[in-house]
Amino acid sequence: MSTEAYKFRTQPGVPPWMWYWVMMFTLNLPALFGSWYASYDALVKSIRSAERLRAVDPQAGRLLYLSYPGFFTENLPGIALFLGLFTILFPRLRVSVIERRNRLEPPPVSFKALNEIKSFIELHAPGLELKVNLKRPGRIWIYPNGYRKATLAVFSGFVMLWKTDREAAEAVLLHELEHYRRGDALFMGPGDFFENAVKLTILFYLLFVALPYIITSADRTWQQYESLQKIDVLGREINNMRRSMGLEEQPAPGYFLPLATSIFISAFGLLTTTAGFLVRTVASFVLPVACVWAAEFNADHFAAGHQKYRDGILRELNKKHGKLGWWRWILFRLSHPPDSLRRFFLSRRDSYALALLLLIYPLAMFTRIAVLHVWVFLFQGGVGTASAVAGQSAEFTWQKFLQDSIENTRLAVTSWPLDWLLMTGLLLAWTSVAHPWEQFFTRGQKPLLPDGEKNAYGSAIIAPDTVQGRPRFKYYALAAALTGAVFIVALAWRK
Repeated sequence: MSTEAYKFRTQPGVPPWMWYWVMMFTLNLPALFGSWYASYDALVKSIRSAERLRAVDPQAGRLLYLSYPGFFTENLPGIALFLGLFTILFPRLRVSVIERRNRLEPPPVSFKALNEIKSFIELHAPGLELKVNLKRPGRIWIYPNGYRKATLAVFSGFVMLWKTDREAAEAVLLHELEHYRRGDALFMGPGDFFENAVKLTILFYLLFVALPYIITSADRTWQQYESLQKIDVLGREINNMRRSMGLEEQPAPGYFLPLATSIFISAFGLLTTTAGFLVRTVASFVLPVACVWAAEFNADHFAAGHQKYRDGILRELNKKHGKLGWWRWILFRLSHPPDSLRRFFLSRRDSYALALLLLIYPLAMFTRIAVLHVWVFLFQGGVGTASAVAGQSAEFTWQKFLQDSIENTRLAVTSWPLDWLLMTGLLLAWTSVAHPWEQFFTRGQKPLLPDGEKNAYGSAIIAPDTVQGRPRFKYYALAAALTGAVFIVALAWRK
């Protein structure tokens, strides 16, 4: 059968939820700008209030200016994501940084393993470039060198895998090739927008929120210490006078208890502020994380189209790799779902688990709501939407928390019903749209050989836009039915 005959039997896989999220994020920019302006307005009012206070007491709020960036704490994730998206708009700038930092070069002509890898790429995804650094450990990853072009970076670890476990290496390579065909390279790889957004958010918080808080708290404690010293001096003078008059001396107030209390209150304030920031940050990043995970699951789903490649991926996932530091672990987990989840979906590739995989983005929306409920629970003081609107007491009760949770859920689900309708439409249309979508990013270049034939090195060729059998539309219909049901509920639940 020719390759032409295969293009009508597309393997849809998981929709490109990251592109959908970018579209929705862009549409929400006016509201995001409005939130930033509200924070700026609050900052201006705080500055004017501080100026009036200093007119009465010049020492009052002398370091208040350090807290000004803190007014934008709640907006940090949105600002960071907005700035991070510029890496998508200017991929060529990112390329120069990646290739210089990793010392990537064209593959040497005389290296047999690299020639085999290059041949495999040309057969399955012609148009994808290849660059290597055989002196650096690691496997492979993909990065963009234009809006519709990408380059595969290969390191020494992958060459060793190619020589020792060819099927696993080909499966890993097919996984990366699917990222190229879907246009994922613009969002993934080193220096991607999401990793940059997380780094910017954490760095900004540490430098402009946590550090100023520590400095101002230390300054307040020092002022308190100076005040206690003055009180102590005054107490001694009074006791000297009382001794001269033959009166009993008054005990001097201690330093330790008031200073320790002040330090404890400041530390507890920093702890609660940081906890609130982390919870809100997690809520802001849940959706893009789900989108990146969806791209990884989709690449697994594609590469596992043949049983031998499924087994190869599972062998790789079952390997024990070295431990990562906590910070590297966090960054790695942002772009890679847990291996246990990947094994779960790989082993159930031809089951209704596919419907669950298709719903990863809609489920992430409910996860975000749940995280915000945690934030309300931790910081109930009138923060809940229902409490703020109704002007209720900030005292916590379980009944009030439940009411706030229901109201916040209603507002989140019904705020824009069109979102659920668009997701439903995407799930229904994806089986027909998947092939043109991939043809766009591969610039119409087709695999050189049809599925099942052998290349010069004896490897089976998988036509990337094919599967054995018809697309499993029932799973997409089931997922669309569930998001459509939420759309109906959102319409009915609106007030």
